[in-house]
Amino acid sequence: RRRTSSSVAMMVTRQTNMWRAWLGLNISHGLGALFFGLTYLSIAEFDFELLVRVPPLLYLAPFMALCYVILSIKYWFNVPIVGTSIGLACFVAGVVVS
Repeated sequence: RRRTSSSVAMMVTRQTNMWRAWLGLNISHGLGALFFGLTYLSIAEFDFELLVRVPPLLYLAPFMALCYVILSIKYWFNVPIVGTSIGLACFVAGVVVS
């Protein structure tokens, strides 16, 4: 039986193919977004005054959240758009409250 090009995984290197590289990229970026959110949640929970004392930390959060919203709209689907938009709203509210 002859294999078609659609049934053969495109190799990136001898160790990985395109599918594994794609999965790794998405998982690593998902973990990065999760770490970002949890880090700011922890700072806000345990030492909110740190965010007030260090303005770059305070303003970096909504900026990064906005970047995630833009990525969601351009490349993802509705669930991430809703989630990142809620996150952005929370970060903006945190800046306004501080």
